Amino acid sequence: AKARGGPLQAKIDPSATDTHLLRAATLAVVERLQADPAVAWAQPNYIRRAQLTPDDELYDRQWHYEQINLPDAWETTTGSNDIIVAVLDTGILSEHPDIDPARLVDGYDFVSTAFRGQDEDGIDPNPEDEGDDPRNQSSSFHGTHVAGTIGAWTNNGIGVAGVDWNVRIMPVRVLGVLGGTASEVSQGILFAAGLTNESGTVPDEPARVINMSLGGAGTSPIEQAAINDARNAGTIIIAAAGNDSSSDMYSPAGLDGVISVSASTVTGTKASYSNYGEKVDVAAPGGEFWDADGDDNLDAVLSTLGNDEGDFIYRYYQGTSMASPHMAGVVALMLAVNPELTPDDIDMLLAGTHPDTSIRITRDLGLPGRDDFFGHGLIDAAAAVIAASEVTGAGDIDPVGPRLSVLPASLDFREFQSALSVEVTNTGTGTLNVTSVTTDSPW
Repeated sequence: AKARGGPLQAKIDPSATDTHLLRAATLAVVERLQADPAVAWAQPNYIRRAQLTPDDELYDRQWHYEQINLPDAWETTTGSNDIIVAVLDTGILSEHPDIDPARLVDGYDFVSTAFRGQDEDGIDPNPEDEGDDPRNQSSSFHGTHVAGTIGAWTNNGIGVAGVDWNVRIMPVRVLGVLGGTASEVSQGILFAAGLTNESGTVPDEPARVINMSLGGAGTSPIEQAAINDARNAGTIIIAAAGNDSSSDMYSPAGLDGVISVSASTVTGTKASYSNYGEKVDVAAPGGEFWDADGDDNLDAVLSTLGNDEGDFIYRYYQGTSMASPHMAGVVALMLAVNPELTPDDIDMLLAGTHPDTSIRITRDLGLPGRDDFFGHGLIDAAAAVIAASEVTGAGDIDPVGPRLSVLPASLDFREFQSALSVEVTNTGTGTLNVTSVTTDSPW
């Protein structure tokens, strides 16, 4: 407060442990000072925090992070090096400059034939991506794209940002030329979860999360058995819903115990290719190859990649394969604030039925409640980490308080539209009071 004769401070007893009582006591003192005619002005001594916007040069093209409220989530946590996410995919380009070698943990290659593996042997401890179509020089290097979304080297001044800045990545190669088999995928699941598998070895530390941006039609008892074992060991399993625009059964996303992720677009609709149905649990950005928001960039998902010539590049991909790692990265952030979370906890948080919190971690894109296109809704990273902190076992987490979130951050009327919608939500805790909404901006 500033008195007529100079500044003064009214101090509150800091020994109190209830932050709500401290806040109330502070505001009461401020109000008393404001009412004193000898005081020119009085205000709380507001806490300022760094705004965590990464400096990666292509971050402004990653529209998909704003869509899931990821920048707000980073204000709570940027992840933990104690958490490992296994990427069951085509392997990894470990020398990509935007893949942090310090955060790669030993994985495995379960592609079992020399031709499909392109490495002249069967299964081996090297998960490097040898290409899945080198003959036509059109390999996808899909696993590196997925890994980059989960945890690219972030705030390093180059390339793209990852959902989680600190998570460790375990590359497990299960796809090669012509794809991979259900048995190879199953062995990869067991390995990642630290369970007995055909390699005769297990990782020094099991993965807490498994991402599978892969799949195919039909049910698979061998994959279901591996998923059951991994889930019973505490591993959270996430998979892409598929890209056939179909409600037919798709494995492993449609199997029991798996979080099935459908794909949304920049405009918040279901991606045209995305599978749907009663097995879909949640939606995340998968993008499409167009420019609906008019920013002169594709509305697909930008991440790390390579090519058969040995170049390390960045490229847009679309698909539920791109949606699934968004969810895997968010779960890693949730585990960073509460490593005690179980697969059952994640299921209940998605469904909005967890007894420890009333915070909803998804936002409706379709009909209110669960629907077959988006499951329980679009994942909200900011709400997810706060909800995770409220689940029993989280330990001492600093209270966040109310937090205003408005999505999208800007509106584009260039397509001759006269009305567009924004969603205003509280992604923090406590009560958020919106005192005014201005509709007469000069533009």
